[in-house]
Amino acid sequence: MKKRISTAIIGSGFQANNWANALKNHKNYDLKKINSSNKERGVKFAAEHNCQFEIDEYKIANDKDIDLVVFSTSPDRQKKSIDFANKKKNLILEKPLSLDENFNSQIYDTCKKNNIICGAGLNRHYDTFIPKIASLLEKYNWKCNLVDVKSFFKKTNELNNFSLAKKKIHGDLIISGLVHKFDQINAIFGKPKKLIAKELNYDKNNILTQSQVTVEYENNLIANFMFKNDSKNLEGEEIIFYCEEGIIHVNFNLETVNVIKNYLNKKISRSILSRFKAEILQGRIFKFEKKKFLENFNFRVGGQKDILDAFYDAFYNKDVKNLVNIEHNFLSTKMAFTCYKSIQSEKWISI
Repeated sequence: MKKRISTAIIGSGFQANNWANALKNHKNYDLKKINSSNKERGVKFAAEHNCQFEIDEYKIANDKDIDLVVFSTSPDRQKKSIDFANKKKNLILEKPLSLDENFNSQIYDTCKKNNIICGAGLNRHYDTFIPKIASLLEKYNWKCNLVDVKSFFKKTNELNNFSLAKKKIHGDLIISGLVHKFDQINAIFGKPKKLIAKELNYDKNNILTQSQVTVEYENNLIANFMFKNDSKNLEGEEIIFYCEEGIIHVNFNLETVNVIKNYLNKKISRSILSRFKAEILQGRIFKFEKKKFLENFNFRVGGQKDILDAFYDAFYNKDVKNLVNIEHNFLSTKMAFTCYKSIQSEKWISI
């Protein structure tokens, strides 16, 4: 009989609280210990979640009864996961791996060297539309040429949330969504080749209002990631997959996917009639196919339970393929660092 996974959390903030609740609500996990840099908050956290507060994090690293350590703390503390990896502790690390590129590589190398299971807090990797996209492209034999990933936000003065070049302690755009978006498109199309990033627009108060990253994948596929910060009547996210025969539209507000053929041909227009006449005069029959919804369905946004489910499977079978792991986290974070380099050099940068 498979045992429940004994777990500890490093951190006691908002997201750590979410992890604690997810662990308590999961039949395959036991939350045993909590460590926090804030003792008062850590003691309160432990009492609320019926676990032990441990002031010395290295006692957790050396505790043979702990199977998994979840790091849910500020990215600057995440470098401590290196010590836990060296102690052969399995990990779940929130994104990004680090706000320091050197530590990003060190965490990755240490996890790989010690051959531990390292999950990632990239819950949007488990959005249920992701595995459907490849099957839809194959089903309709569509070749995808372009992907537009768009995020629209209401006006805010939080420069940290949108800056690509001016990296702050909270991680600016790395934490506020870009890493998640990279991970989603990577999950569908594989490892990217290169990217170019630009901060496009600032308002009169020098607050950044629009950023864009263009990423090239294999087979000349281009993905554009656009973040807009001054949307008045529009707020939300969408992904549009442009194919030769139609589009696949993912709407995160409605959590819907629509597969649309001939999406530009909504009705017979003057231009369509002109083309029809020209074809007739040349002895050819002009075929007009109106816009057609081939299929549509709802999807579910991924969450921490999905990560815990996948980790549990990997814990008992290390060949499990669906775990969002250190590879995904490292690549998405590396792409964010590459954005900084691209903005500074104003050039495409290989990944």
